[in-house]
Amino acid sequence: MVSLANYRSDFHRRTLEHVSTRRPEALQVNPRPVIAVGIGLFFVAFVALLPFWAWLGEHHHRDWLWTALAGWVLGIVGWLLMGRHRREGRTL
Repeated sequence: MVSLANYRSDFHRRTLEHVSTRRPEALQVNPRPVIAVGIGLFFVAFVALLPFWAWLGEHHHRDWLWTALAGWVLGIVGWLLMGRHRREGRTL
């Protein structure tokens, strides 16, 4: 008679035999275009929301404006840090 515990351990052993323990190689990706698009989209959102300042305040949605501004500013800070790391040889 086969117990459930023995069946599970045998199943996991057979399943894990085919799993490789090697890590895949890291991809060499240039993140600059992705970050630039994100910064641009946050800036466009901020500029697009500016004319609706009063409406956003009346409907308690002014957080959208500040979120877009924060995304834009933090994106620029991240861009500058990425450049610094690149110059110091810390990235690919």
